Amino acid sequence: MTAPDFPPGDIDAQAAWWFARTRSGDGAAANRVTFDAWLDTSPAHVAASDRYSSLWSALGDVRDDPRVLELRDNLRRSSGRSFQYAAAAAILTAIVSLSLWWSHVGHRPAKSPSGVDRPIATRFETGVGQVSRLALADGSTVILDTDSVLKAEFDGASRRISLQRGRAFFHVAHEKRPFTVTGRRLAVTATGTRFVVDLDNAADVVSMVEGSVVAAAVDGRRGQPVALKAGRSLTANNRGWQVGTVDAEHAGGWTTGELTFRNAPLADVVRETNRYSQRKILLGDPAVARARLSAVLKAGDIDTLVAAVQDLGIARISSRDVNGITLAHP
Repeated sequence: MTAPDFPPGDIDAQAAWWFARTRSGDGAAANRVTFDAWLDTSPAHVAASDRYSSLWSALGDVRDDPRVLELRDNLRRSSGRSFQYAAAAAILTAIVSLSLWWSHVGHRPAKSPSGVDRPIATRFETGVGQVSRLALADGSTVILDTDSVLKAEFDGASRRISLQRGRAFFHVAHEKRPFTVTGRRLAVTATGTRFVVDLDNAADVVSMVEGSVVAAAVDGRRGQPVALKAGRSLTANNRGWQVGTVDAEHAGGWTTGELTFRNAPLADVVRETNRYSQRKILLGDPAVARARLSAVLKAGDIDTLVAAVQDLGIARISSRDVNGITLAHP
C-alpha cells in the first residue's frame, strides 16, 4: 500500500495513515523501516504517532463494542491483500471517529454520575523480544521493555503506575499531579524527570537519567524515603537497600535495541540477553559465570554472544537444543 499524497504539513493525517498501516496485518520489514524513517524526520511526527497510540490503547471499551467486533470478524473472512487494505481502511475510519470524540472530551478524567472524577486505567504488555513506546494520557512517555506488564491509572489528583513485570523507561511530563511508579518493593514518585525501573531478578532497581525522584518502601515498613538525582541508582532486595552510581547512557541503552556491557560478569550479560529471546543461554559452570566481558550486542542475538565467548576462549558449547545453549568451561 503506497502512502497517499497528503496536503503539505498535514502531519496528523500522515500519523493516522501510518497507524492504520502498521496495524493492517502487513508486517514487512521494509514498511517498518519506512515508518521509522518518517518518525525520524521530525519530533512532531513522533508526537503525532504517540497521540494515536495512546488514544487507541486507552479506548478499549470502543474497540470492544459489538459493532466493531462484528466489522473485524467480517474483515477476517476476506483474504490476502484485500484483507490488509480493508483492515487498514477500517482502522483509519475508527481512528478518525475516535479522534473527533477525543477532541470533544479532551484529556479530562471520566466523570461518575455524581460528578466526581473517577480513575482511567490502562494496561500494557509486551511479549518476549518486543519493546514498545507508549504515550500516556498526561503527555508522559514510557518505553516498555521485553516481557513486561504495566498498568497506568490517572485521576484528577494523581498519576499512578504499577510495573508488574519487567522494565520500563519513564519520561514524565511535568505537572502538579505526582507521578508514582510502584514495583515489588519500591514506590518511586516524580513530577517531571526521566528514569528506569527494573524488576530484574529479586531486586527493584531505579536508575536516574535526569531530574530527581523520591523512593519509598511499598509496605511502608522502612524508614525515611530516599531522594535520588541524575546519575544515581537504588537497588532494593531482601538484603536491604543500596544506593550507587549509574551510567545514564547505559541505563537507557536497551531502548535502542542494543545492549552495552563494560567489563560485566558473563552471568549478567547472559541474563540480560536472555530477556529478549525465547531460546536461552545456560551457564553450566560457576567459573564461566564469573568471567568478564565487554560487548555491544543486538537485543536477543544469543548466537553472536555464544560465538564471541567461544572466540575469546571464555567458554565452549556443552549442549544445544531448540530451547537454548549450555556453556561450560573451555
